[in-house]
Amino acid sequence: THGSTGYAFCNDGEYIYRSASGSGTQIYRTKMSDQVEDSIYTTGGSYNSPQHNQGSGFYHHKGYLYTSQEGNSSYLDKIRLSDMNVTRTSSGNFNVGTYCEGGFATTALDGTNYIVELGPSSWYYYNIDTDVVVNVSGGGSTSTEYAQGGAEIAPGVGIIFGEQTDRATLIDMNASPPSMTTTTSSGAGHGYTTD
Repeated sequence: THGSTGYAFCNDGEYIYRSASGSGTQIYRTKMSDQVEDSIYTTGGSYNSPQHNQGSGFYHHKGYLYTSQEGNSSYLDKIRLSDMNVTRTSSGNFNVGTYCEGGFATTALDGTNYIVELGPSSWYYYNIDTDVVVNVSGGGSTSTEYAQGGAEIAPGVGIIFGEQTDRATLIDMNASPPSMTTTTSSGAGHGYTTD
């Protein structure tokens, strides 16, 4: 119940972070060991958090939080947790379509760090180390809401679940070039279950 609004969360193994709604400086935080709640605030500017319905992802990776507002946003905000400083990388390549289906943060087998996000019409991978984003045409063809269906499942590999025809999308950042495959349960079936 900590905080009145917010549509995305992530954790770093010590705290659960939940974004506030809209553009602002507040991030809600809960310590996992004792459930103590508090708020932390960005410095040097505000960040844009995932919005309701069409919201983008909210990711933690190696001491930073990464966020944008929605699937068609043309930027990614980066929050350094050590001092809460916010920086923004802007590029049209972050736009994956109206909705964001989900994404994940990962370190590939070669040591490269990425933020990966899937939309209905395309997907992107953002190389954290070089500050370069690449947009790849061909998305998950669904309108999944709230972008919380993705997770890293192995170094450099993530799975993203979509709400239409029970689809699962695998993205492999270890492949050259990185690969994306989508399977639905109404076709050959993907074999994944949340049961």
